[in-house]
Amino acid sequence: MTAPLIFIEEMKVETIIGVSDWERALPQTLIIDLEMALPQMTSATSDLISDTIDYAAVSERIKSISS
Repeated sequence: MTAPLIFIEEMKVETIIGVSDWERALPQTLIIDLEMALPQMTSATSDLISDTIDYAAVSERIKSISS
């Protein structure tokens, strides 16, 4: 049995990246595509919101890691 997947496509994050000072002078836009395998979930057999994945929370975590 394969793990369920979620996808986030073309998520834009503004961050400081680069090696040299001129690269890091201004924020740059990263475009992130994410495919994430999930652990065994009961959301397919449950009606409870607490058994689902919160895409907003996943997106916020990506933003916090990228900043």
